[in-house]
Amino acid sequence: MSLPTPSPPASAFQSDVEHHWRFLCLLAHCGRRKIHRVWQRRPASLQTDTQTLTSAAGMAWLQAQLPAPPLAWQSLRESVVGSDVRVLLQAELPQALRAIPDPPLALYVQGPAALLHQPGVAVVGARRCSATGALFAERLAERLAAAQWLVISGLALGIDAAAHRGAVSQGATLAVLGSGLHNLHPRSHAGLGKKILDSGGVIVSEYLPTHPSYPANFPERNRLISGLSRAVVVVEAGLRSGSLITARLALEQGRDVLAVPGSVVSPVSAGCHRLLKQGAGLVTNVQDVFAALGVNPSVEVAGFSPQGLAPPTKSAEGQVFAQLGAEPISVEALSKATGFALPELLTTLTRLELAGFVQRLPQGYIPSPR
Repeated sequence: MSLPTPSPPASAFQSDVEHHWRFLCLLAHCGRRKIHRVWQRRPASLQTDTQTLTSAAGMAWLQAQLPAPPLAWQSLRESVVGSDVRVLLQAELPQALRAIPDPPLALYVQGPAALLHQPGVAVVGARRCSATGALFAERLAERLAAAQWLVISGLALGIDAAAHRGAVSQGATLAVLGSGLHNLHPRSHAGLGKKILDSGGVIVSEYLPTHPSYPANFPERNRLISGLSRAVVVVEAGLRSGSLITARLALEQGRDVLAVPGSVVSPVSAGCHRLLKQGAGLVTNVQDVFAALGVNPSVEVAGFSPQGLAPPTKSAEGQVFAQLGAEPISVEALSKATGFALPELLTTLTRLELAGFVQRLPQGYIPSPR
C-alpha cells in the first residue's frame, strides 16, 4: 500500500529523507504501539533498529501492513522543517531512554538536543500544590542546576512549573510535554517555555508539533520523564496523583525514587508518605539527592554560601526560627509565640530573610528549603 501523496522532486529530497518523513507520518497516524506490534511480525530480512525501519525496505513493508494516514507526509514535513523543531529517531536518543520497556520511536525537540545526554534529575509533583511545596521544588531545582544537573519535569502547573523556574535561574532544564511542541499545554506556561529555551534549556515531545493535549498523553509522557532521569524526586503528591505513575515507572526502569515528606494531615503529601513507606529515599534538602545519586554530599553547591542550617539557638533569630514549621505562620502568631513586640520581630524576620533562613509567603513565614 502506498501513501496517497505525490513524491517530492528528486532535487528537493534524498530518498532516505523521504523514508524518514513517511515513517513519522505513519507513526503520527498509527501510534508507536501499533507500529511496534506490526514490526514484531517483520520478515527476517529486516533488522530491529529504527534506521532499518525507516529504510526503503522497512517503509515498503510497514506501509503494506498499516493503513495509509490521512495526513500527507509533506504537510507533516512542512510543520517541522523550517521551524525551530528537530526530529530525533530512536537511534539518536540517549541509550538510557532507548533501554526503557516502551521507548519512543521518535522525539520532536526544541533547543539543544545534546542536553538529552546530560545526567538529569526529575522533580515532579502535584498540580494543586501548597506554597511550601512549590518553594521547596524551586529551591531544590535551583541547587541541582547550580551543581550542573539537568532538572527534568513536565511543564505542568504546580510543582513542575516551580522546578523549571528554579532551574532556569541557575542552568538548563528539560521539559517533557504531553502535547505537541506548537500546542503547549497549559497555554499560560508559554512564557515559562520561552524562558526555558532562552536559558539554553530544551523542550521535547513524542507527539506531532500540533498534537492536542489529550488526558491519555500525560501518563505516557511520564515514562519519558523518568526514562531521561537518573532519579525522580516527588515533592508533593496526592494518592491519585500522576506523579505516583512517574514513580512507579521509574522503579520499573531501574531509577532511584525519592520523596519529600510533608504534613501528616495534608492530602497533597499523602502520596509522598506512601512512597516513603514503600522504601523511597527521603529528601529534605539537596544533599539527600546527591547522596542517593552517589555524589559526595559534602560538596557545596556552586553559587550558594555554606551557611548553617539554622541560626544560633539562643539568639533572637534562633528563637523566632524555632517557631517556624511546614505551614506558614503569621507575624501576629509569631509575636504571640515568642513574646517579641512587632517592631523587634519584624527586624529579626528581616535579618533572617536576608541571611536566607526564612521565606516570606502571602500566608506568613516558613523556613527556606536548604
